[in-house]
Amino acid sequence: MDIQIAGTVALAWLAVFALLQLEHARWRDIDFRLRYVLGLGTVCLGCLGAGVALGSLTLAIVPGLLATAGLPILISYANEDTAKRKEDAAQKRGELLGMAQGIRKVLSQEAIDRGDDPTRN
Repeated sequence: MDIQIAGTVALAWLAVFALLQLEHARWRDIDFRLRYVLGLGTVCLGCLGAGVALGSLTLAIVPGLLATAGLPILISYANEDTAKRKEDAAQKRGELLGMAQGIRKVLSQEAIDRGDDPTRN
C-alpha cells in the first residue's frame, strides 16, 4: 500500500471519527434514527473526500452505498413505534372509558343510597 494512500485514508478516518464524536455530543438528545442518518452522511462525505483525493471512484461511492443498508432497519423501527403509539392510545382510551363507567356506577350507587333510585321514572 502506498504511503500516500494510507495517509489519506488515515486522515479521512480521523476526520470522520472526530465529526461523529462531535455529532454524538451535540445531538445526543435527538432520535437515534436521525442521528443514524447524520452519521451516514458524515461517513459518506468522508469516503467521498478520500475517494476524490485519491482519484478512486470505488472509495468515493461504495462505502456510502453500504452504509445505506441500515435504512430498512430504521423504517422497521419507525413502523414499530407507530404501532406502539397506537396501542398506547387505545389502552388510554380504554382506561378512561373504564374510569368513566366506574365513576358513573359509584354516583348511581350514591343516588340509590340517598333514596333517589335512578331506575325509577
